[in-house]
Amino acid sequence: EAETGWIEDNGFGRKMRTDPDDAHTQGPALYGQSTTREILMEGLLALPRDIQRMLVAIVHDEGVFSVPKERVAEVIRILEKALTVIWRGVTFSCGVNGPGETWADCYADD
Repeated sequence: EAETGWIEDNGFGRKMRTDPDDAHTQGPALYGQSTTREILMEGLLALPRDIQRMLVAIVHDEGVFSVPKERVAEVIRILEKALTVIWRGVTFSCGVNGPGETWADCYADD
């Protein structure tokens, strides 16, 4: 499919174009990257509006949220539920790091 210069659909309706000379790497990469992005966006759109407003940034396949300290446990449960998706029989789970005062603090234990 990728050798034709097109991958018709990533499963979510997104049409993608490949360079036929690099089809052996671009085809699988486009499917993987675009599917990850679609699943992430569907999960974020499914969040309650007040939690959507806590979203500060998206970095590759991560969302960065600014959450009031008293709501951290509640928001983590909601994020894990909204961002865990079964698509075509495969479960995509959501991991949550942190919390931390800075983004770097969220990875202090890794």
